[in-house]
Amino acid sequence: MKTEFDINFIKALSDPVRQKIVILLGEKGELTSGQVAEAFHPLTHATISHHLQILKASGVLVSRKEGKTAWYAIDSPALTRAMEKFVNIIKSCCAGTDCCVPGGDKKEKEIEPEK
Repeated sequence: MKTEFDINFIKALSDPVRQKIVILLGEKGELTSGQVAEAFHPLTHATISHHLQILKASGVLVSRKEGKTAWYAIDSPALTRAMEKFVNIIKSCCAGTDCCVPGGDKKEKEIEPEK
């Protein structure tokens, strides 16, 4: 059974802008919300702040305040745990079956050896 964290995690990373924010922070490290917003011009700072809050709420990012400035970074341990949990859900659901294929009926499928 999926937990609310799983659902929020998957939903947070389903948006292309949020995916790009995670990639940016992965490449650059900790950035301010303003620095992230500059990288996504012409999107507004408010729009980027909204995306950052969704990523933070889902456990993908952490933030800290320095005066009025918010700094964001990837929460590597939490992201790693969530990714491992997601992979395990997929493995346990779909191992050797067509359950995840549209119209699949959970019958065993042949696994062809790699060439």
